[in-house]
Amino acid sequence: MLLALLPWFCGHASAAPLSVGVDVPFQAYLDRTGRLGTDEFLALVAGLPIQHRVSSLGYSHSVLWVRVDLPAASFAGGERWLQLGPVYLDHVVLYYRPLDMAAPWVRRQTGAMESGPSGDLDYRLPVFRLPPPPTQSRGYEVVIRVQSTSALLVQASLWRPNEFLVHAAGRTAFWGFYFGLAAMTAGLALLFALVLRRRLFWSVFACSAVTYLVVACLQGYVDWLLGRSVLHLQHYVVDTCVLLSYGVVLWMGDELVKLAQIAPRTHKVVMGCALLNLPLLLCIPLGFYGLAVRLQGVFFAAGALIFTAAVVRLWRRGEIGVLTLVLGLLPGCYLGSALLALLALYGWIPFYETFNSAWQYVVMANMMGVLGMAVVRVRAEDREIKEKSQLARELAIEREASFHQRQFIGMVSHEFRTPLAIISGALANLGVPSLSAEQRHHRHEKIRRATERLVQLTDNCLADARLSADSLYLDLKPAGLLDLARTAAAAAEVVAPHSLQLTLQGRAVDEGDEAAEQPWQMVDAGLLRIALLNLLDNALKYSPGGLVMLDVSRRNELCVLSIEDQGTGIPPDQVEQIFERYRRASTSMNVWGAGLGLYVARQVARAHGGDLVLAANGPGGCRFELRLPTHAAGVGA
Repeated sequence: MLLALLPWFCGHASAAPLSVGVDVPFQAYLDRTGRLGTDEFLALVAGLPIQHRVSSLGYSHSVLWVRVDLPAASFAGGERWLQLGPVYLDHVVLYYRPLDMAAPWVRRQTGAMESGPSGDLDYRLPVFRLPPPPTQSRGYEVVIRVQSTSALLVQASLWRPNEFLVHAAGRTAFWGFYFGLAAMTAGLALLFALVLRRRLFWSVFACSAVTYLVVACLQGYVDWLLGRSVLHLQHYVVDTCVLLSYGVVLWMGDELVKLAQIAPRTHKVVMGCALLNLPLLLCIPLGFYGLAVRLQGVFFAAGALIFTAAVVRLWRRGEIGVLTLVLGLLPGCYLGSALLALLALYGWIPFYETFNSAWQYVVMANMMGVLGMAVVRVRAEDREIKEKSQLARELAIEREASFHQRQFIGMVSHEFRTPLAIISGALANLGVPSLSAEQRHHRHEKIRRATERLVQLTDNCLADARLSADSLYLDLKPAGLLDLARTAAAAAEVVAPHSLQLTLQGRAVDEGDEAAEQPWQMVDAGLLRIALLNLLDNALKYSPGGLVMLDVSRRNELCVLSIEDQGTGIPPDQVEQIFERYRRASTSMNVWGAGLGLYVARQVARAHGGDLVLAANGPGGCRFELRLPTHAAGVGA
């Protein structure tokens, strides 16, 4: 609303000029042949009616002649400036001479298809300086000859120089404000289109660029800033953009309401009406611009009415909101304002500059509203996409957890069943009275090993649950790594043909060697013992026999616990998967396990700031190294 009132305030900041047709009557004649000269036209003047409103004859290739008398009283002894318009007229010839005097005509020429200066002033509209008429004259007799492929009308106003300067300054300030908002709107739309890659922003940018370029041409800024040349840039730009403007308005409305998703059939019809404007561009170089404008009016009116009806129907069905409904009526508002302008241009209603330029303000207001709504909509869509992505991630995590849970239950139940069956069978055999002492000892050993296996499985499950918790607590206390290694080695089940050797820095140590200078660390001894026991258990299970070495050493900034076996190695394509939960290497040996040993061992190492790596792998065996950083609260012995 404020934008629409600004030009009214700017136009009324100074005294109004004398306007031909409003303040000064005139006579007009339409020369359909285009061959009439000045004298031939003046010979017809006596029979022409006096007109009191702006003469507008629509789109015609005919020549319009206008004659007007400017009384000497309107000059008051001083110079006056005559402004002619509109700027899109192809050829305008101005003739003037003193009334009732046999003086020659002064001829001046301007127009969109002319080269050189547009008038006597460096201004965006043609302005000619008229000196005061001779004292013995009653004023000036003025004849204007107009020819144009665009709308055929004449706007002429006589200004006092000081009042014109005030008026021009006010209009320039208004249009500076207008095009500043236009540049901001178009720039933001282009930025959002490039960054967010949404068709809605591309449609807003296209509509902004086309309509604002039309306004710039209609106000004479293109030729004024770039200069008039043989290319006649302003003339062809305004014709092209006018034919494109209706189509991009329909496109923007279609994208705003999302007709392609909500009403695909209506979308096809509306976009079909918009695309029908493209072939009309060929009418410009062929000289049929007036026909193109009439056809465009039919296409746009059909598309706008269908679109408006669809928007109202969707709103009643609750598929769009009130704000979308209001902004979705833009094509209808554009159609209404354009219809007023066309009726005035064809002379069917009185021509008023306010009606003719109303669409320029309608477009600006709606464009800003559409851009604001587009930003709000994109934010809402992005929020919805993030929520959906978060939900998808949570569902994937839930599915993965459910899968692991089923896999865990299946594998662990199998692993628990084996030692429990051993214990059950051994206990049943112990009830036989005829068993010898050696047989009873053998049954007890089987029960002990099965029980230790159950304890190890339970420890791994508990350690896995503890390490997977969101808030892991480590009970860090100073501990000798060699002592931890001895404890783990003592708990490992070493039977022939295996043997286990404990070393410190590569040197063998005896079980009672208390003088050994072992590395000390702040560790969770319970978790680290489980990790070492898992590594020893793997080395014993996956090697057919031989020596298993457990070495404790210090290397630079690391404390390393190394477990090396003499097995057959791990297939290269399975090296990465052995550290995954519930995964085991496929070998020729028939071994049991839940697939938690290496996974838990690596998680324990990483919880202490270190890692577990496969340092060596080959046909002669494997070497796993559990590496702990010494700077993590190392303690001297």
